[in-house]
Amino acid sequence: MSATESVLKGSDPVLSLMDKRVRDIFKAACTFEIRGTDHNANANTVPQAMRSGIRSKAVIAPGAVQKNIFNDEVAGKATRLGFGIVVEDLVDATYDAFKVIDHCIKVHEEPVFTPILNELKAERE
Repeated sequence: MSATESVLKGSDPVLSLMDKRVRDIFKAACTFEIRGTDHNANANTVPQAMRSGIRSKAVIAPGAVQKNIFNDEVAGKATRLGFGIVVEDLVDATYDAFKVIDHCIKVHEEPVFTPILNELKAERE
């Protein structure tokens, strides 16, 4: 069987490995969680500038910090898996997927996910 035929049939080992690695990156990106940046947990804390009275020169929005942490994490994983050439495009695509998943969870947590989890908990007991 020629290389072209094996690619078209989905049996090419190199293409299968690349597909698995891309899926691993997207899985890690969509399940990414930044610890300690929950907005509800930080709602009652006083910002550093107000506590110290010293204004920092660069004001970084919490979303920008989250994106930087995400980009560093996913770029490192992508580079380790051999995607160094296309790492920027891969990080952009995975960040978009992360934002969609995160938004869906935030919107549907109370009306959808909480009842499902409560039902599963009740079945276990």
